[in-house]
Amino acid sequence: NIIPFGGYSELSLNPFFADISSNLFINRIGKTGLDELISEISSLNLLVTNDTGPMHIAAIQKIPIIDISLGPVSLWETSPYFENCLILEANIQCHPCKFSYVCSHLSCHHLIQENHLWEAIKYKLNLDNNLEENSSVNYFQTKFDPAGYLHNVPLFKKNISNKDLFFELKRLIWILSLDYNLE
Repeated sequence: NIIPFGGYSELSLNPFFADISSNLFINRIGKTGLDELISEISSLNLLVTNDTGPMHIAAIQKIPIIDISLGPVSLWETSPYFENCLILEANIQCHPCKFSYVCSHLSCHHLIQENHLWEAIKYKLNLDNNLEENSSVNYFQTKFDPAGYLHNVPLFKKNISNKDLFFELKRLIWILSLDYNLE
């Protein structure tokens, strides 16, 4: 089954799904309260989402997740806190942008295409064990490091960028401050 979820602010998306007449498609946009949403997420085999509250609800319930990291959302700061989640991030220098920035091109939204997502879904559902490296998408998997902290590990070996180095250093400082109560 494919079940789109969304709040009342996403009700305008419903016309896009109006012509789908299949028992395998269950539109739940604007139809669940928080209790129902938590219950329905608990029965999923996979949640495909951007960084949202439902993603974190799925993580706490240990539901497999594909997180599509776009715009100002940094996978280094708000990725799902659950091991073996798959994260897709646009391979573009301006990502993540600042929350206050109004983007004129939304390139990160266009670099991750439908075929990338379908390949990721097949990979996560063990329907295809071969996820191919792609120049427009960075793939990460969440893993716990030896110290017990979550880490986003690239699925494909790559040169570390200045941005990646910055986030790794930020992560290490955060771990040190937690472990050693640094001020």
